[in-house]
Amino acid sequence: MKQINIPFQLGMQYENWEFDLEPIQDRFKGYDSYLYRGKEFNYFMNYSTDKTELIFNLDRLEMVILTFFNWNINKLEELKVALNSKYGFPLYMLPLKYKVNKNLKYYLIYKKKNSLILIYGNFVCLEKIYSNLLE
Repeated sequence: MKQINIPFQLGMQYENWEFDLEPIQDRFKGYDSYLYRGKEFNYFMNYSTDKTELIFNLDRLEMVILTFFNWNINKLEELKVALNSKYGFPLYMLPLKYKVNKNLKYYLIYKKKNSLILIYGNFVCLEKIYSNLLE
């Protein structure tokens, strides 16, 4: 299985992006949340992201939430097929489910109001905040 080229590698340090981050109200107890305002990593598999949230614990990146606005079902299916055929990685829709992947640890997909939210992160982090992800 190929490694997915993701914009933010889990485990990297806060200082890698500190000048491109804007603090936001922490959504998850024990974790620090930031909006990424830089220009370098605004794409995921050639799709432009509209909002990127990085979640840190002790200055270590634990989770990434990528949001895409104005997505239709055709575009969503195109992404699912691309991820599955290129990387052998199936994705799931609501209810929120998860898929373990040795290289990426976790990868989630969620569709709501013509928006797509892709979430990937550390297994322990996602287990701790699972219920808050639906808010």
